[in-house]
Amino acid sequence: MKLGKHGDFRTLMLRALYRPAKDTEKNTSRYWNTRWTLALRADRVEVELLPCVEEAMERNDCETVLEVGCGAHVPLRKLPRCTHLDFSMNALKRSGLDSFIFADITKGIPVPDNTFDASFSSACLMHIPDELIAKACYEIARVTKTLIILNEGKTRDLAKYFPDHICEHLEPL
Repeated sequence: MKLGKHGDFRTLMLRALYRPAKDTEKNTSRYWNTRWTLALRADRVEVELLPCVEEAMERNDCETVLEVGCGAHVPLRKLPRCTHLDFSMNALKRSGLDSFIFADITKGIPVPDNTFDASFSSACLMHIPDELIAKACYEIARVTKTLIILNEGKTRDLAKYFPDHICEHLEPL
């Protein structure tokens, strides 16, 4: 059997990945690793995130920040005293970061309580299934002292999971 221009494996995978995925499929490293292997980019940055995060941190006297779900793009790459976390080793390798935390926030973040002054999440929590969102938010709150910065759209009221923190929303994606 001869595969033509539109019948190769890459094209078939592209078609499969562009179909609407269920939240439970998106919350698997297999889904995201396949996208990154094929060099697909799902991370359109609609807001210049770095200045917004720097401003929020300055207003709230925060020096350290955890970037949750940094992906290969790493929006806060240039921010000093930033720690980057993702659950896809493929994305972390593609990011070119020298140091990072490899962890699934729905299973726990391997750092002590109140390690970071602030935490930042952009287009990460929106992919967590409903039954796991409380656990993911609990973990972020546990490792954060003061400020939670969200760029997650308006699909969920995430602020209710962070009652003891200042919660700032950036413009929706």
